[in-house]
Amino acid sequence: MPAYFTKAPSDLACLLEEIPGPAGDQMMVSITIAALFTLALFLYRLLRRLYPCLTIVELNKAETSLDVSFDDAVKNDYLRGSEREVIGKTRLCLKNKASQIRTQSLEVPASIWKKCFNVEAELFSDIIGWYVGAEALQREIAVRPSNSPALPLCLLRVLILQTIVELEKRYRYNIELGRRTMVATNV
Repeated sequence: MPAYFTKAPSDLACLLEEIPGPAGDQMMVSITIAALFTLALFLYRLLRRLYPCLTIVELNKAETSLDVSFDDAVKNDYLRGSEREVIGKTRLCLKNKASQIRTQSLEVPASIWKKCFNVEAELFSDIIGWYVGAEALQREIAVRPSNSPALPLCLLRVLILQTIVELEKRYRYNIELGRRTMVATNV
């Protein structure tokens, strides 16, 4: 019986060295290719999880999503006054930056990344920076404190009174804590 059948299965390197002739070499190449493919797939998934927007097509989709969120917030009157102006100005700055990135992608000569994977590797940092800003703005639009319809006046009065009562309670608690601290330090 050949020696490679009597070795422990965990000693893969020894097993491959003892396989005679080209079969061992082919197995080593196959295992190396499989390992590299698995590593590449893992790194791709990690990259996509960290940076969901890496191409111009994805940038266009993210820009459309931002526009829909902003238009919906304006239509439903969630954004008012200065909030609307500030967010609108930030949105226009982001749209301008997206347009600059698209223009740069047209000016950059086609690389192997563009031809094979439809990815502009030279613009990764610009696209990622734009996406981070757009995602933050979209979160700000979605989480505005005024993202609810206007409250009726009677409910607003009740909320104000409850707030005043809670502030008064907190003031009394702080006085009591201060008094107890003074008593404890004087003893």
